[in-house]
Amino acid sequence: MCATQAPVPPPSQPGTSSPPTPAASGDVPSQRRAPVPPVAAATPDTPTRPVGIETGIAAMADSLSACADTLHERIMQAIRQRPPAPPADTGQDPAPDAAPELARGMTQADAQALFDQEVLLRQCANTLYVQAAVLATSGLDSVRAELMEVTASARDTLRHVARVQALVALAADLVALAGALAAGPPAQWPAAIRQVRDRVTALRQPGPA
Repeated sequence: MCATQAPVPPPSQPGTSSPPTPAASGDVPSQRRAPVPPVAAATPDTPTRPVGIETGIAAMADSLSACADTLHERIMQAIRQRPPAPPADTGQDPAPDAAPELARGMTQADAQALFDQEVLLRQCANTLYVQAAVLATSGLDSVRAELMEVTASARDTLRHVARVQALVALAADLVALAGALAAGPPAQWPAAIRQVRDRVTALRQPGPA
């Protein structure tokens, strides 16, 4: 007994196309992927800048902001220590006060002048934050170590200085330094740093500061 042969489909006629063979169950039609463009290789001529420079400039801005914070604390401390209004005239001279000048408080005019210096110091620090990417190309990072050292010394001096005028003078020097860093040419930076260092050294000398 012979096996039954499967019927052979008739040949396709010219001008007609064979119907598509249905896909088997579970088969997914293949999809064409768009060609991936080649990645351009980095060339040695491309200038690169260390990412740490911007971080270093932000650290300098932090140090100036910390000086402003310390100045604010000292102002508020002096305001709280302001003595009450003097009593009515009794015909006697008041007893001398041996406490340091700042320990006896400060006038409203002095406090306002120092608040103004604090605001300027913060504005200059904010400029360093905002323009870190630009200032990174100006060489500002080259004075970072020196600046961090002198601002740390200035911050400690702000905490311990005893006279109002000494506090005002040191605050003014810090504002001048911050302004030189934020907007001044690089040639001004060493002189501004040296001015703050000299002020701190003078205020740390024995005697009333």
